[in-house]
Amino acid sequence: MLTWATSVVFGIFLVCCVSLSLLAAKVNAQATGTGVVAPTATINSSLPNVVAPTSGPAVPDLNPSTTNPTTQPSFAPVPAPAN
Repeated sequence: MLTWATSVVFGIFLVCCVSLSLLAAKVNAQATGTGVVAPTATINSSLPNVVAPTSGPAVPDLNPSTTNPTTQPSFAPVPAPAN
């Protein structure tokens, strides 16, 4: 029963939100003389013009046979015990 009641309340909430949004858009259009207008894109000329580099591989070579380790182990190997 709680699931149905919750879904009904949520449905009423959604209908109220959509109705209020449409009403507000209509009142705004009457007050300003313009309808709902999408924002226009502006170009900010203060930003530098940056171009991505095109030389070199896009993915580094991760082949372990050609990659040298950058550090060496700091411990000496321990010999196996003699039986």
